[in-house]
Amino acid sequence: ASLLMRLFEYDAMIALDQDSQLWGNRMILSFPNTAVLYLRSRNTSKEKMEVEIRTPNGRISYGIPVLKVRSYSIDEIFEKRLFFLIPFYIFTYESELRGINEDETRIRELQKVYVEICSRLEQKEERKEIDAFQRACILELSEKVVIHLCRRYKNVREGVQAVMGGKVLDLEAKRILNQGREEGRKEGREEGREEGLIQGSIQVFRNEMGLDDASIAEKIMKRFKLTRKEAEAYLVQADPA
Repeated sequence: ASLLMRLFEYDAMIALDQDSQLWGNRMILSFPNTAVLYLRSRNTSKEKMEVEIRTPNGRISYGIPVLKVRSYSIDEIFEKRLFFLIPFYIFTYESELRGINEDETRIRELQKVYVEICSRLEQKEERKEIDAFQRACILELSEKVVIHLCRRYKNVREGVQAVMGGKVLDLEAKRILNQGREEGRKEGREEGREEGLIQGSIQVFRNEMGLDDASIAEKIMKRFKLTRKEAEAYLVQADPA
């Protein structure tokens, strides 16, 4: 119930702040297409939530779809371009982690799953369906989720990290840097700092990952070796007019 209340509050705020229209004595509110993502779920979990609004002239209701990570296979995630689900895919194995941790064969099977994920992401990048930065973000977030969820299962944690962590992310960082340098040369940037890449990163952190400006500043300072003053200047430039 409390979740539904918060969802309605968020939807109403978005409708008022971004999509409200006034036509004389009439106001039109456009509510966003909200959905809920369950990292953990049961077979009995509902497929949809519903909000009903009782007005003086009658009742209005709308449904809120419930997405469950465990309901999506790797094939579906890539076919439907649900790349945001990839970092949380490890949750589909949560109930099995103890057993996997003690079985080398099952660890290798899990590694194969993540090898496939990495391979498919690479293919998506080659086809220009995602860029190098997006791919690196997915890998980095996936590793962080695995570290957190598997903190008590060392063998699982290290097995998956061996596939998608460490050297993989180092390679991605170099590819992103090279891509930024190329863009910088094309746009004639004298200092060689990848402004376009930084601005793109800010938009991803802000719009797709929902981070606040303080968190974004820390990330771009670390990733692009900026001072706090430089990072804050880029954030000001990225703000919509």
